Amino acid sequence: NLMMSNHDLVRFGDLIQRDPLLGYGPENSDYWKRYKAALSFLTAFTGPITLLYGDEYGDQVNGFVFNGDSGWADDNVARDNGRITGFNANETDLITYVKALMAMRDANPALWKGSRTNLIASGNQYADLKVSGSNSVLYLLNIGTTSSTFTLSQTAVGGTKLTDLLTGTVINASGGNYSVPVGALTPVFMIVQ
Repeated sequence: NLMMSNHDLVRFGDLIQRDPLLGYGPENSDYWKRYKAALSFLTAFTGPITLLYGDEYGDQVNGFVFNGDSGWADDNVARDNGRITGFNANETDLITYVKALMAMRDANPALWKGSRTNLIASGNQYADLKVSGSNSVLYLLNIGTTSSTFTLSQTAVGGTKLTDLLTGTVINASGGNYSVPVGALTPVFMIVQ
């Protein structure tokens, strides 16, 4: 069972703030991109997954970065009351994204019970091919802070075209390869057809 957070761990949002190379929290748009990237990786995991309440809206504890801040300790800071209303625009966008991810996961057995073949794990690019029966999903993740084009062999991926499961964008194979542009800190799920 894979999870990003649980009641005995620091919340993912607080870990972003804790990273000395980042130095930002929810006020920075990359905070929200990093949350989406992490949630996408969870979505592409074969097997059961768990979302701790609050992960769906990017929860973090105000005034907490390091153990002891604002009276919180690392082993109990995630134990808050959560919220069901009063979301700002970024939180609402993340909730909508999580709903789309979970619907996509439900509709594509390759994501939750499929075999995984890693195609790229180099630099800022990560790519897995997930397959269950006739359902094949290509999962791409650009962990870099600039856009990147993924070049994948048509032989390795299969099919003749890829369709983005969230946006509907179509990428056709050309010259035996797929070239897929992926934005900074952005995940992409593509059905192989």
